[in-house]
Amino acid sequence: EDVAEAAAAAAEAVAANPNARARSCLKQEEVEARVEAQADILPDARAWAALAAMRMRRWEAGASDIPRTTRQELRDDCLKASAKALSVEEGNVVAWMQLGLCALHDGLYAKAQGYFLQVLSEQPKLVSGWCNLGMALQLGGQGDEASKAYLRGLKLHPHSYQLNNNLANLHRQHKEWAKAEECYFKAYTNANTNIIMIIMQAEECYFKAYTNANTN
Repeated sequence: EDVAEAAAAAAEAVAANPNARARSCLKQEEVEARVEAQADILPDARAWAALAAMRMRRWEAGASDIPRTTRQELRDDCLKASAKALSVEEGNVVAWMQLGLCALHDGLYAKAQGYFLQVLSEQPKLVSGWCNLGMALQLGGQGDEASKAYLRGLKLHPHSYQLNNNLANLHRQHKEWAKAEECYFKAYTNANTNIIMIIMQAEECYFKAYTNANTN
């Protein structure tokens, strides 16, 4: 059995469903233990990267529900597993991505940008790479550069819900209501989740754009 693949599949299932997360806590820990043991024996970069991703997802999924010390442990474990994966396979995209997400959560936006650029150097067409790079730039106060990152991603993936939604949020932040509305509707067209929220955001931007047009 490929333990790394089993770990990745388990992580996907647990991350997708809050009820599944609650029911499978013990199973999740058992899978992680198996992955860690497998990585120690081989060593296997994929196993370490999968372990890092699982710890990151547990950290994100339970950020408001678990004790601070446990959150810190999950973060530290994610960093260690990512570092071990990269010591075996320098170009491991999953590991670079987890390092970027850790830096992003820690507010180290410039550092996060470097990690996400490393991801994109390995996989230039990766949607999540452009999304996360844009987010790191946006949170770091580099709105123009964030817009460029989202637009570069959209050239490759014009129907991406994530990229259209992130770009819409950026326009909304800058009170560019008409542009935000356009991007929200593009995101809505391609979304399979968060439909109601997207519609509400689009309606808000339409109303503000209409109001501005009639007052100017």
